[in-house]
Amino acid sequence: MFQGAFGSKYGISETLVKAIPLMLCGLGVSIAFRMQLWNIGAEGQFYMGAFGAAWVALSFPHLPAYIMLPSMILVGMFFGGLWGLIPGIPRAYLGVNETITT
Repeated sequence: MFQGAFGSKYGISETLVKAIPLMLCGLGVSIAFRMQLWNIGAEGQFYMGAFGAAWVALSFPHLPAYIMLPSMILVGMFFGGLWGLIPGIPRAYLGVNETITT
């Protein structure tokens, strides 16, 4: 398994392709954990952010890169944040446990 993951340049690049999204989700969840909140919906937020970023790229393919990349980041953050509002609103207003809603 070690040879397959780190034995070649291709193996290393594929390992990083799989590991970086997991690390980003872990980083995001760690912030919530420090605030005593439990977010088990980080994968969905990640996918919704990716969906939003892909939507920008596919809807506006002729934008220059200096506008496209920041737009993709901002819209991705927005879509992920909207997905996080689904459990956030019941938690804030009704005191519903976020573990149940995520």
